Amino acid sequence: MAVFEGAALVGVYAAASGLVTNAISAACLLVVTPSYPWLLREKKNRSEAGHRTLHTQIGLMTLAGMFAICLTFFLARDIALPLLLGRTIGVAAEPLVFPLLVIAVVGAFRTHFFDQAYHLHARTKILMVVNISTLVVAGCSVYIGTHFAGLHGLLAGLLVANLFSLGASATFARALVDMRRVMMSGMFLVGITGVAAWCGSLSRLALTHFLYSNVWITCVSTMIGIVLFAGLYFGGNVGSIRSALVGRL
Repeated sequence: MAVFEGAALVGVYAAASGLVTNAISAACLLVVTPSYPWLLREKKNRSEAGHRTLHTQIGLMTLAGMFAICLTFFLARDIALPLLLGRTIGVAAEPLVFPLLVIAVVGAFRTHFFDQAYHLHARTKILMVVNISTLVVAGCSVYIGTHFAGLHGLLAGLLVANLFSLGASATFARALVDMRRVMMSGMFLVGITGVAAWCGSLSRLALTHFLYSNVWITCVSTMIGIVLFAGLYFGGNVGSIRSALVGRL
């Protein structure tokens, strides 16, 4: 990127992408780290279909956690980014938040769900093929995108590479993962995240008539979005989340 863009833009991208990637990874690891040893143990105690269902439920919980972080970042970006990155970099990074969140979620879900499936079923050779293919696609798409469109081309190239990686992983993992349930529930999560983000943004506009502090407006609108997301998530019982909370996952 430094070949085609100035140092200031490189710095803004590096700071913003690092912050977003680490936040999404943290949301994944909170679920994945304790669940992986449990999944290994349960593989011996459950039927193949039962274990596949359990893995899918944990994957959907991970995805929901990532979407909650995305929603918080998106709605609170005008306060969170200047606070975490400094005002100069934070304000410049605000337009990058949405594409970086999308790229981070796609990449993290592939890494922490599909890669986990390959490790659980000892299919690491397929995983190596997917990784090598992704490396080739990423190298080409990122270079071409950056060359012709600068930072926006870089983001497009990264998105292409991550979508290719996700698609390839999902294709080879069909025998290991309940793809129908993952896709249906994943689309539902995307939908409720979009609704929550829209309502949070709309409430922000409405609150400008009642509150004069930008900090309070952002905090309240973000809280409205998060509460709505949580309500739709639990109300829709995505991934049997209500059963999981009472220890029946």
